[in-house]
Amino acid sequence: MRASLCVLLLAVLLAVLLSLAAASTQSFTARVRKAHGHVSNEAERYWPPGHLFHSAVDAPAESVKHWGYEFTNHEENFYGPDSWAEYEPQCGGQKQTPIDLVSSAAQYDCALNSSPLQFTFAELRGNTLVNNGHAVQLNEQPGASQNRVVGGGLPAGVTYQFVQCHFHTASEHTLNGGLGAAELHFVYGNTAGYAFPDARELAVFGVLFKTGRENAALKPLTDALATGALNTVNSATTIASFNISSFLSASASYFTYAGSLTTPGGTTAAPGCRETVTWHVLSEYQEASAAQLELLHKAIGENTNRPVQPLNGRKVRTNVMPATTGGVGAAAGGSVNINFANMFAGLKVAA
Repeated sequence: MRASLCVLLLAVLLAVLLSLAAASTQSFTARVRKAHGHVSNEAERYWPPGHLFHSAVDAPAESVKHWGYEFTNHEENFYGPDSWAEYEPQCGGQKQTPIDLVSSAAQYDCALNSSPLQFTFAELRGNTLVNNGHAVQLNEQPGASQNRVVGGGLPAGVTYQFVQCHFHTASEHTLNGGLGAAELHFVYGNTAGYAFPDARELAVFGVLFKTGRENAALKPLTDALATGALNTVNSATTIASFNISSFLSASASYFTYAGSLTTPGGTTAAPGCRETVTWHVLSEYQEASAAQLELLHKAIGENTNRPVQPLNGRKVRTNVMPATTGGVGAAAGGSVNINFANMFAGLKVAA
């Protein structure tokens, strides 16, 4: 009788433990889905095609890994930023992005002003806006872009053509340790056909946002989000028009440095995290309303930003001249309404 009672108690204990384990797994899955902005209950939508783990030899289906922004969970074949480099070694390189951009450590380079950024802008019309599971992304029509850029921190004489732009929430880069509410990346590819792993392959321009007034230039995107058309992974819609010139300009103040893509995945020939990017990050926040930011969160989640990476001795340059003698001291780190004369006081001048 006593033995039977012990067996019964053990069975009950085992059932409780199994139930707790199942609940924990479901909780993790729910957090991951939230991080990816998944609102559909269809299992096939949780991990969209094109965001799988790739190695030199593609992994067999049963061992395919899925990347995202939550902590790694090996039981679910899910890997987060804490272990991206474990599965994709290039994510552990010496020139990874994003970084903390510290105004007092940046080096003023007069060459950035003698050969300034020169943009050619054309309104985007009828372009596709997609939710790819990790970002809301606006794609240019292949070969159609008249939006181009040369100069600045880019290799002399090399022209780059607009490819796509996408959002991260919150920001990936930080300014003097401060995190923005969102970051918009404008991705340009060079038109001279440089092949990977040439560091001149891509030029990416980062624009950080803080919560404030409604941003009229963002309305074509956020109005599309407001319809709910992009609330599921791999959903897409067409927007009538969008102007890159509302965000980028030749007179913008910026930081520039050599870095990488900020996400893993990709393909064997063109892997994620590859260190082939010249970055320009604007040093002044733009504004977006709380309602506009909430639409982004609803579509892709609130934490789709890679943590900042080590600088590893890289030089960060700026086109903003240091304040002259008698100027006001440097502004406190993390300030958002930036006065450039204050923010860049005491900058190191490149030799």
